[in-house]
Amino acid sequence: MTNVRILVVDDDARAARRLADMLREDGFDVEVAVDGAGAISRLSQAPMPSALVTDLQLTHADGWTVVRYARSLCPHLPVFVV
Repeated sequence: MTNVRILVVDDDARAARRLADMLREDGFDVEVAVDGAGAISRLSQAPMPSALVTDLQLTHADGWTVVRYARSLCPHLPVFVV
């Protein structure tokens, strides 16, 4: 197991589950948020994930809002848009 924690954000449960499963198979510690508000809530808690993987079209806060919030907390956080 690795110390790399990845937050996956996607309101499509099937897509989020597939991506999380693939990342876990590669040894990453993965958390899933099902909407933008959930992602922002998770990001506001310690510890900060090592990377963010997000869809841009989310409910309750779009992906750009999530990215801006994440970068306000950690400017160099790697962000991957799916």
